[in-house]
Amino acid sequence: MQFSASVQQQLPGHLVLTISGMHEHTVKQMRVDDINHPAPFVPTLAKPTRSGSEADATRPLTTFDGVAVRDVAVIRNNAGSIYQALDVGLTGRIGRWVQLSGHYVFASSVTYAMFYADANSGVPSEWYPNWDRYERAPDDFYQRNRFVGTAFVNLPWRSQLTLVGNTGSGLPVNPITGTDTNGDTYTVDRPQGFGRNSFRTPPQESLDVAVAKTFRLREKLNLEARLQSFNVLNNQNHIVVNNIYGAGPQPLPTFLKPLAGIANSDPSRQVEFALRFIF
Repeated sequence: MQFSASVQQQLPGHLVLTISGMHEHTVKQMRVDDINHPAPFVPTLAKPTRSGSEADATRPLTTFDGVAVRDVAVIRNNAGSIYQALDVGLTGRIGRWVQLSGHYVFASSVTYAMFYADANSGVPSEWYPNWDRYERAPDDFYQRNRFVGTAFVNLPWRSQLTLVGNTGSGLPVNPITGTDTNGDTYTVDRPQGFGRNSFRTPPQESLDVAVAKTFRLREKLNLEARLQSFNVLNNQNHIVVNNIYGAGPQPLPTFLKPLAGIANSDPSRQVEFALRFIF
């Protein structure tokens, strides 16, 4: 179910203001429920962990339809997500040389844990009473604030300078203990008192710059030479950090520290040269 509305107003000084809103509600999403899960386990200083045998002894079923079982995963269509966003944009022109544009998005994105084939690998709080309040949390790629600004500057000699800057909130981080606290043989247990995606990576920022010049080869044939740099300031925009909080009351020293690897951050500075024929 999706609803959207937009209003646009011409302002003095060759400015155009656009305000857009969206509400999207997705229902009956799949979610896995282990109906043979052990009883909930709350760690204490006297007993910080529970063994697998102790956990299995609290499972309600030993057989299901005559078959010996441990986990009994049932796929239910009872999950949902809600996305809401307000987009405010302002575009304008300064003479015939400069064109500016800016968009700010304020958003809210709430959902349950994403669908996993295994009941216990994605929803570690599902055994607790009222567990939805721990797992209904920001979407894995949710940014509350994001701004994108662009500037196009027409230069002499058929040249153009383009600037694109964007900044946004950090991405959610899902804290886990990294150890099997409750005895279910999985190490994705939730630290006591925290919900899903309750931490964030640092904010993201980048600036892209491009310079282009057009050469006339013939009457209807032009050559555009372009030099552009992405993330010219070489900001380290981490999208994945260490999410192992630990099982104690205080986080491990490595918690929220950046992880090595090109898949764990946006690209560093890149420079590209291109030629384009226009005819």
